[in-house]
Amino acid sequence: YLEAQTDEDKGVCLREHVASVRRQIDNLASKHYDDRVDGSPEFVILFMPNDEALTAATSADASIYEYAYNKRVVLASPALLLAILQIVEMQWQQQEIVRVCTLVLEDLQRILGDISAVGKALSQAQTAWQTLNTHVTSDAPRSITARIRTLGELGIAARRHS
Repeated sequence: YLEAQTDEDKGVCLREHVASVRRQIDNLASKHYDDRVDGSPEFVILFMPNDEALTAATSADASIYEYAYNKRVVLASPALLLAILQIVEMQWQQQEIVRVCTLVLEDLQRILGDISAVGKALSQAQTAWQTLNTHVTSDAPRSITARIRTLGELGIAARRHS
């Protein structure tokens, strides 16, 4: 295109360039890279290492961005690539944050269940302790304390072993 002598030759070169870009869009779209890696973005980047080449293609065919978008391909020149990569990095970080937060929530739900089970077990243990303590220390005639006192009144003394 840069070396073309006539406007007609430039037009032919520009049409070939646009057709080449469209073929590359189709080629990348047919690879389905996003289906190959879990959590990958739903698009692929077509990097054009020359800003002017991208500008020429989009100037000659304004629908090429939409064509690429519909095929889940993003056209990127050096000026755009860094920004796109930063966006992708942020998306991956956010996905990782969501994944870890989900794990934390699952852990918290399990811990809350465990706390409830421990609370129930402590309550049962406390009830059992109160029942036992009542049987031992109560002044009721059937308590062990009352029976020991009755034995003492009957003259039976407890022996202590040294």
